[in-house]
Amino acid sequence: MAVDAVILAGALNKPPLSAVSGELLEALIPVAGRPMVQWVVDALRESNSVGRIAIVGPAEELRSRVAGEDLVFVNSSDTILNNVKRGLSAVRSSQKVLVVTADIPLLTGEAVDDFLRRCTDDSVQLYYSVVRKDAIDAAFDNITRTYVTIKDGTFTGGNILLLDSDVFDKYSDVIDRAISLRKKPLELGMLLGLRCIIKYFFRQLSIADIEERVYRVLGLKGKAIVSEYPGIGVDVDKPEDYVRVVDILTSRRV
Repeated sequence: MAVDAVILAGALNKPPLSAVSGELLEALIPVAGRPMVQWVVDALRESNSVGRIAIVGPAEELRSRVAGEDLVFVNSSDTILNNVKRGLSAVRSSQKVLVVTADIPLLTGEAVDDFLRRCTDDSVQLYYSVVRKDAIDAAFDNITRTYVTIKDGTFTGGNILLLDSDVFDKYSDVIDRAISLRKKPLELGMLLGLRCIIKYFFRQLSIADIEERVYRVLGLKGKAIVSEYPGIGVDVDKPEDYVRVVDILTSRRV
């Protein structure tokens, strides 16, 4: 059964990325001939597992620049959490909804299908993607990410989630805090308590430990999907990312 998808496309184009384009929105920065968000839309359309697609951001501006008569455009709010909520409200026709950021133009339909195919347990309320450093290094040279090394390996966070459509209604406060700390691994770990922090420093913290602790503290059942598709973990937020991603996408089209 297909799931609906929400693309978060409301981020303003700020330094340092604004050095590559004067576009108001990050999502509309041209990347290899298309607005960045268009690559994400096209990947979701290529997937065999995605139904409706909602894009959250300045609706009129996005509607005039993003191709697709079947897209739902939703005006954004002032926070990521509220934007997710608005997107979910627009497509709340399925139990689980895929949430994707607009700044991952290396995403492919195959990667989306693989991720969703592995989200098999309906009792899990939130599936989140992670990518091994080795996978990114093997596929793309000169790509810099924020990595965390734990017992299972060295990972960066992916940029797609599958979640129950009502999960933000139940866990808004802690999810909002986790989003704000998403690129600060140590501070994010503090949400899980001292025991997890100690295990992290001694390289004994595992993905299973994190999942178990989240469930014990919050009652939220989450599960990590270790994706073998590195494009899921490569977001464009610096000029050097932009240059490298343009090179990669241009070479694919040759």
